[in-house]
Amino acid sequence: MLVPLLQVGSSLLNPRVPVFKGTYSIDPLTFITGQAHVADFKGPAPLVMTFGRRVTKGATGYMTFRTGEWAIGSWGPIFERRREFSSLALGVTSQEKNRAYQVEVQTGIMQSHISVDHTWTLDSSTKVRIGGNMSTTAGINASIGGDRKVTQHTKVGLAVEAGLSGGVVFTFK
Repeated sequence: MLVPLLQVGSSLLNPRVPVFKGTYSIDPLTFITGQAHVADFKGPAPLVMTFGRRVTKGATGYMTFRTGEWAIGSWGPIFERRREFSSLALGVTSQEKNRAYQVEVQTGIMQSHISVDHTWTLDSSTKVRIGGNMSTTAGINASIGGDRKVTQHTKVGLAVEAGLSGGVVFTFK
């Protein structure tokens, strides 16, 4: 028998935002997760629901629905004052010994995107990552980076991200 996993958490500093999470495995290959952030009680909490299923030996397909801010009658923000909007994402993610990838397509009221990410593990201490994103709000972005473990507790990394709307960003870790 599979038992649901429930978690409750909160930030320590103001504003304290309680977080409720739940995970339920329908069978060894299929799961459902849910999450709610309760910032205040001026409206229903935005919900995030994910349904996933293992589709091959190393890959998992998933569908994520975000409600955004919503209202039940007069309880909740009116549409013009909402900061988060609903969206639906479909994706595939895979984690293997020497590589990992993720592909996601999201559509929503205010923002839609397609993103691709691929990571290779070259040896026990070196990883290289390449990714791309095309969205309705940020345009087209591409990134490449890598990191290397130099001691047991220290990593050194470099990443370059280029975007039509954001220019070029170099990140040193």
